[in-house]
Amino acid sequence: MHGAIAGYQLETVNLLAFQGADVNRICPTSDCKGTPLNFAIYWILQEEDAAAFVATLLKHGANPRISYEGKNAFDWAREKGYGKVIAILEQTRRKN
Repeated sequence: MHGAIAGYQLETVNLLAFQGADVNRICPTSDCKGTPLNFAIYWILQEEDAAAFVATLLKHGANPRISYEGKNAFDWAREKGYGKVIAILEQTRRKN
């Protein structure tokens, strides 16, 4: 999953999640920033692209509250200044 995110392969991420890949799996290396959700926010340079990955991962059950190195998805989004991503994460928080 992290590799597909690194390659900006949104459809592959969607397919992997649809086929049962763990969208909350913690990557064993520090380069990945923990979960696929955290990594998507950290790695993807354009906010619109990051928002698409975040929405897809959340649709498949990604948990934005999982922290890695003391940061969760909300922290990464704030650090990057990704207001649209924060709004998507907040919308998910209100549903749960």
